[in-house]
Amino acid sequence: GKKFDQLGQPYVALNRGSEAQGALNKAVSRGGLENEGQTILSLGLAQFEQKKYSAAKATFSKAVKYQKSRSAANNWINYVNSELARIAALKEEIVINTDVEAEER
Repeated sequence: GKKFDQLGQPYVALNRGSEAQGALNKAVSRGGLENEGQTILSLGLAQFEQKKYSAAKATFSKAVKYQKSRSAANNWINYVNSELARIAALKEEIVINTDVEAEER
């Protein structure tokens, strides 16, 4: 798993989420990682960058189980939740604005 972790980390830094996700999934499944929690956290970041918010939140929840990544994982869970709320509010605003425009015609 270490080699796939080493491959996936630069992809995360370069915002190449799909490649990062593939490599990091293999890293986690193969195991033998020095800091599995950090690898799982990076996997969540790759998912988040691809706007896979539900998957990212589930992955960050797994990272919470590791003491070294717990704080960052909890912060990311909170951030995902706020992003989902922001998106929902935008969608609601669009519907409201569309309704108002229709009434004005």
